[in-house]
Amino acid sequence: MGATLLTLSVSGPDKSEARIDFRSPAMLVRGPSDTGKSYIRDCLWYLLGGEKTPKSIPEAFGYNTVSLEIEADGQRYEICRGLAGGEASVYMLREVKDEVVRESLDCEPGDLLVKLSGAQGKQLLRSKSKRGGVTGGDLRHWFLLSQPNMISEEATSGVGTNATQRIAAFHLFITGNDDSAIELAKTNEEL
Repeated sequence: MGATLLTLSVSGPDKSEARIDFRSPAMLVRGPSDTGKSYIRDCLWYLLGGEKTPKSIPEAFGYNTVSLEIEADGQRYEICRGLAGGEASVYMLREVKDEVVRESLDCEPGDLLVKLSGAQGKQLLRSKSKRGGVTGGDLRHWFLLSQPNMISEEATSGVGTNATQRIAAFHLFITGNDDSAIELAKTNEEL
């Protein structure tokens, strides 16, 4: 199971919609510096549950909403969020009499991604003595790779990261095996 990105768009009052239609099964976004590649990645990260709003760029002036349409198992979903911040809205999209109807879902984008990816209920090591479920952050980190961001903002290991969790998530995504059977070390309190 998995989700496919369909479209990413930004909209605003008195502005024409700016839209990217993604190709399936994969799409490479490339181009010279300062053409918006990082902005696209930042918008995706933000829409899929990231806290940080996309960096402001001159071309985004006047746009106030960013939306992502995805598909999983023949069902389409839309995630919308204000570019200035705030919570995301998640919708299931259905066609009724040649019209798209949006049905609001009571869930976070990260939770929807975990469910659609088939990782719901899977367990990952958070540390040597703690285990937890797969999160939207685990998915975002490994599937929205950006070389500059990985080095400076979202490193896989090193100071300020949870290398155990990153390694456990990578192992799950590569093998399909979670960490539910791993014996946990005792915490300092337990010792």
